[in-house]
Amino acid sequence: MLKFESIFHENRNYYISKIYDGIERPKEFKEYGKIHLKLIKEMIELFKSELEKRKPLRTFSIIEFTYNELQYPINKLEAYFNGNKTINKKTALIFTSFIGCQIEKLKSMAKKIDDNGIC
Repeated sequence: MLKFESIFHENRNYYISKIYDGIERPKEFKEYGKIHLKLIKEMIELFKSELEKRKPLRTFSIIEFTYNELQYPINKLEAYFNGNKTINKKTALIFTSFIGCQIEKLKSMAKKIDDNGIC
């Protein structure tokens, strides 16, 4: 059975750093930022999907809340990397920081689920 914690592999911090690079140096790294944001999104979606295979997401209200909280900044960053400047660079950096923190929070929750045999 898949360990939930393993979904949040070691590369997650590298992915976040590439999103930062894409924001800070868009001429050189915009596409890297876009690609790595997609990888982060896929990681979150995989966690949700694997969790729901065992129990409904609403069973884990804090995980559901965290997942929902991530949707807005991810969507805004996707739009940012696609040229829609509804947010500025500073906001994009703040959203990236928030996403990185929330990923760590989800990883910690995943470890607790694995360790306690909840699913």
